[in-house]
Amino acid sequence: TFDAKTQGQVSMLSTGFTALLLALAGVGITYFSGQTEKFAAPVLAQARAAAAQGVGTEDLWGKAILAQEEERWQEALTYWQGVLETFPQDKTALFGASLAALQLAEKATGEERQRLWETAEKHLKAFPETQLTAAVLGNWGLLCQNRGEAATDSNERERWFNKAEEKYGKATEANPHDADSWSNWGNLCAQRGIAATNSNEQERWFNEAAEKYRKGTEADPNHAASWNNWNILCMSQGKATSDADTREHWYAEADKNLTKALDIAPRYASAWFNKACLASLRQDVNACVDALEQWRTYDSNASAAKLDNDTDFDNVRHTPEFQEFRKKLADNK
Repeated sequence: TFDAKTQGQVSMLSTGFTALLLALAGVGITYFSGQTEKFAAPVLAQARAAAAQGVGTEDLWGKAILAQEEERWQEALTYWQGVLETFPQDKTALFGASLAALQLAEKATGEERQRLWETAEKHLKAFPETQLTAAVLGNWGLLCQNRGEAATDSNERERWFNKAEEKYGKATEANPHDADSWSNWGNLCAQRGIAATNSNEQERWFNEAAEKYRKGTEADPNHAASWNNWNILCMSQGKATSDADTREHWYAEADKNLTKALDIAPRYASAWFNKACLASLRQDVNACVDALEQWRTYDSNASAAKLDNDTDFDNVRHTPEFQEFRKKLADNK
């Protein structure tokens, strides 16, 4: 599974909350799987003080920041929207509300997911043109990409994907070092390649994806998500060819990228899962199960259903070693 990243950003506050304003000025945060950069300690101290006082908008600011820090996304959305009732164009609250809605939409379905996407888009559209930073545009691109992935009509899907590409382009133009946007843009291109109906179109999109991941790793050599996603692209390229030598070439490239991702982030659950997928594709059942054990250690949501729904494990699914691991996982042992 490609690992998409929302981005966090804290900008200058426009309220009279002086102490918190000074603490937050210039501070940035990036949400990253397993390695989240959190708010700085002075920001949290001021937020806790404000929340404890329980007075007016300062109270809402404090509670919103604490909820976002602890990834209590529903509360964060409620508090940020409360701030926006008084300061409807405040860019920090707009960003926080859109981020919270995006995060909530990841686990929502049906009409609730649609409502959250519309909420996120409403807050993103409220940003003045001059305040559209790379983080804002990058998250907007991810929102469009998610809506395209969910679309059942091919024309609607293509419309959202084109909008996502436009936002990612603007995000990386605003900040060429925005590794999250490069990586998410690469995911978009890779997905288009996987869905392509002819080999030439597929190759074009795969090459586009590789270029985006390359730029993501150049922008930030320690951006584990880019290395992990680049690995998935290489695995896809390997699966797309019928030539054994070419297939192994791509699997070897995938392995290199996975090694870099795990060197950077040894607890990166998604990368361990993908390492297991790659081992299965190479029909190495012992390496597959060893990687799955690491995945289970670092992913609190690891489940037998995820294994059952992934065709990459078809090569080893019948083996006693895989079956034993699956049973332990299903039994939660």
